[in-house]
Amino acid sequence: MRLGKPMEHLQAALRASQATGPAAEQITTIGRQLGYFGYLTHDALVWVCPAF
Repeated sequence: MRLGKPMEHLQAALRASQATGPAAEQITTIGRQLGYFGYLTHDALVWVCPAF
């Protein structure tokens, strides 16, 4: 379950990119979700291979 979590945030970023609403809100939501994706991906890499 932990290793699949980054994909949930990537999907949320894709959904946010297709949503309608204020541009600033959409951009910050996409950025936040991509940030979570990057953080959790790195966390998973460190968990799998501690040399990272």
